[in-house]
Amino acid sequence: MSFGEFLWSAAVLYFMFFYFMMLFRIVGDLFSDPEPSGIEKVGWILFLLLVPIVALFVYLIARGNGMTERALVKWKAQNAAQRA
Repeated sequence: MSFGEFLWSAAVLYFMFFYFMMLFRIVGDLFSDPEPSGIEKVGWILFLLLVPIVALFVYLIARGNGMTERALVKWKAQNAAQRA
């Protein structure tokens, strides 16, 4: 194995890890958000399964701000509970 092949393998592993982290984050956010209906959630999951990279970016563009706000509210609630 040459050094170039090693670098390529390392880059592929890094992006796979990054992709799966984002995928699990999106699926977790999707199921923790009470706003969308069950049909909408199923639609997002099917979209993520059929066209994964495109769906990931579309979800982040369409619902990214809400994702951040929900994470911030959750973090503040956990922080307040820990202080109490």
